[in-house]
Amino acid sequence: PSVSEVPALIALLSDQSDSEISYWAATLLGRLGPQAVDATQSLCDCLQDSSFLPAKERAAWALMEIGPTASDAIPVLQSVCESAPARLHLLCHRAMKVIGTMGSLVAQRAA
Repeated sequence: PSVSEVPALIALLSDQSDSEISYWAATLLGRLGPQAVDATQSLCDCLQDSSFLPAKERAAWALMEIGPTASDAIPVLQSVCESAPARLHLLCHRAMKVIGTMGSLVAQRAA
């Protein structure tokens, strides 16, 4: 995907009528990495609101791929992690670690 497709992917991610579409939208956003930072809130919404576990897992993975610029997602990741099934719990934990660790390294380099 290209950065110009982020708004369309965000719209697809928010479409609750087809869970598979949300899964693939999150996948493509994750492949964009930090360039998909504008999708952070929509990925958090998917993580909290989707009834399709694979879409939730892919949203957590996408946030991890976005990295430290998705730091606003940490409270949502923590909240979801508390009651998540094992795989989603692991993905949320990894995402928080990557976002937090990389964010700390960026802050240290800037100082």
